[in-house]
Amino acid sequence: MHWLVCTCILTATTVLSCRQSEFQCGNGHCVALNNVCNLVDDCGDGSDETRPCSRE
Repeated sequence: MHWLVCTCILTATTVLSCRQSEFQCGNGHCVALNNVCNLVDDCGDGSDETRPCSRE
């Protein structure tokens, strides 16, 4: 008898879409829109700070 063992690892980056009040990071994470362009890497990959940000 042979057994096949399959291991599936789900990570926090596996997100289909974010809420309307959130920004979807390049790595799939979701952060609140008010955390975009705040000079803090909230996504962990910097994608929330790479968009053209205006601080007027």
